[in-house]
Amino acid sequence: ECIAIEPVKKIYDILNVNILLNGVRNKITSYDYVISNKINENLSLSLNKNNYGDNKFKVTNKNKNKYKIIKLDHFIKKFELKNLLIKIDVQGFESKVILSAKKFILKKVPLLIEFDCNFLKNKDSKKIIKLMTKNYKFFYNIDNKNPKKNDIKNFKKIFNNSEKIYNILIF
Repeated sequence: ECIAIEPVKKIYDILNVNILLNGVRNKITSYDYVISNKINENLSLSLNKNNYGDNKFKVTNKNKNKYKIIKLDHFIKKFELKNLLIKIDVQGFESKVILSAKKFILKKVPLLIEFDCNFLKNKDSKKIIKLMTKNYKFFYNIDNKNPKKNDIKNFKKIFNNSEKIYNILIF
């Protein structure tokens, strides 16, 4: 069983066509939400016309919000937590999504997160690192050819490399 969350209308429509074409409507439920830690935020979307998978949300001061915003914790009762893995790939919006998933993190649900290289520059990065190191024991940098199990205490150190993106499995 899977849920797929895609707030961008055009990509959401493509997602649903793929679900139908592959005959998995009974296994995948899609939602057109933005996941964030603050449900009353005003957001703007920067579209990448060359790569639909590289669209980026940003918090804005404008009062025009056409997106449905919820916290990831909204879904906590939908799954058997011991059989769950959460994958997060949100083009620089990781902090907002992670901070909206505190209930999942407290239950130690494994996370597979694509971190942007600017993660440490985010004002919430210290809070997130503390949340991860308090609730998890290990991580893998799955971008390595031979990923090795690392102690979560070393989590912050992975961002010292020159990588642009880090795919990290936290458990």
